[in-house]
Amino acid sequence: MNRSRSPLWLLAFGGAAAAFLCSLWLLFSSQQLAPVEATTAAATTSTPPSYYATLSNNHVVIYLNGQPEPVLITEIDARTLPDADREQLEQGIQLANAADVNQLLEDYSG
Repeated sequence: MNRSRSPLWLLAFGGAAAAFLCSLWLLFSSQQLAPVEATTAAATTSTPPSYYATLSNNHVVIYLNGQPEPVLITEIDARTLPDADREQLEQGIQLANAADVNQLLEDYSG
């Protein structure tokens, strides 16, 4: 009779161990997600611009905020732009989204 109970005992013990490990995993993964959710909530309340445009080697360059490498280096020669536009680009122009980037590039290309 003891032999018939040992597979059941192993099954029950294995199930309990698996449930314990799953609950630990859920506990630690939910703690790691909490700061991300808080960051997302904070980001939606004060949404900073996503992109900015500036000049590099007399060309209009688009950066994603917080990234050191440009996402787009254009062929738009800044020397062909009006002085006021060049000055703004030298300071950096904040752009809220990809649509604003497209609009700016259309304005400077046309």
